[in-house]
Amino acid sequence: MADDTTRDDIDAAAALEALARQGSVANPRRTRR
Repeated sequence: MADDTTRDDIDAAAALEALARQGSVANPRRTRR
C-alpha cells in the first residue's frame, strides 16, 4: 500500500491539474508562461 504522503502528493497533483484546467478555460492568457 502507498504511504499517506504518496497519496497526498497524488491528490495534490490531481487538484493542481483540475485547477490548471479550470484556469485555462477561465483565463487562457494566464496559462501561458
